[in-house]
Order: sequence, then structure tokens, then C-alpha cells
Amino acid sequence: MFKVQFTRPMMTKHQIALNAVSNHLHQSLKYHLLLFHLDLLLLRYIHLFLSDWEILQEYLKKQKMILHSFLELYIFFSF
Repeated sequence: MFKVQFTRPMMTKHQIALNAVSNHLHQSLKYHLLLFHLDLLLLRYIHLFLSDWEILQEYLKKQKMILHSFLELYIFFSF
């Protein structure tokens, strides 16, 4: 009677590190997207009471740049 054991191929240290970085960026991206969404909801309500749209636009531009950087890093380490 033979016992068959299936094993995954061994990952190199480089692959393990890339996988860890990719997972961390994925979690960071999800967290940042959640915060960004909450910020947008908050800003939507604040905008009802504020007439200064320029401040809100500047804030959104900064958030968009941060989000874009996260996406670039995530895509780079995912493929």
C-alpha cells in the first residue's frame, strides 16, 4: 500500500518576500479605499454647509494622488 503525499513547490525567499509585500499592499489599499470612501461621505456632508469648494478640491486631488500611488505599487508587486 502506497501513501501519496502532495506538496506545494518550494517558494524562494524572493517569492515569499514579494508575496508578503503584495499582501501588505493589498490590505493597505483596501484600508485606504475605505478611509477615502468615508472621507468622501464626510466631505459631501461638509460641503452642504461650506461654500468653499476649492479646499475640498485640493483635498480630493491629494487623496487621488495617494490612491494612485497605492494602485501602482499594488499592480507592480502583483504581476
